[in-house]
Amino acid sequence: TSVVEDVVPQMLTQIQRVQPHGPYRFVGNCEGAFVAWELARRLTEMGETVEFVGILDTPNPQAFTEKRIRDQLRHRLQGLRLRDLWRKVPSLVQRGLRWWRRRQQAAASGDVSLTRPGTHMGWAFHPQPYDGRVCLFRCTQPGSSDFQDLEIDPLHGWDQPATGGLQLVSVPISRADLFAAVRRSKSARCAAGRLC
Repeated sequence: TSVVEDVVPQMLTQIQRVQPHGPYRFVGNCEGAFVAWELARRLTEMGETVEFVGILDTPNPQAFTEKRIRDQLRHRLQGLRLRDLWRKVPSLVQRGLRWWRRRQQAAASGDVSLTRPGTHMGWAFHPQPYDGRVCLFRCTQPGSSDFQDLEIDPLHGWDQPATGGLQLVSVPISRADLFAAVRRSKSARCAAGRLC
């Protein structure tokens, strides 16, 4: 099992303590998208109503592959001037060292998920088919992306497990701007005492 499957039963108990029956609505990004998916799937199996499942620009971890190193480098170096490249050298060295440490950890532990960026929670998650409708919010503006080294289809690989249908909503902002807006919204609600 993945960490998602380990966390969901505890969350189900907490959710049903506050709201014993649906309709339920879930939205998540990154690992939160995986948790939202699994919560909705399990509640539906229990006969509860889930009105909405939203995924904020998060790929299905089982539906993409890493680009070849040559293509990754070409993408990263495209359009850079030499002086810009020299400014990036320290961060490139740090990323290379982190990658090398993950490879060493993986070799020592036998856990190949550590060779990929991201957390074990995300890479170990295998979404089971969900019969409800899912809404994928996909950012359309270029910007910093955690996924620039990965080959991903426009539906982020969710069309196969979303057996009840997948609606794609294009959001005209970058992924970084979307998550900054989510963080600002959460901070505002925390300050107002409505969350946290």
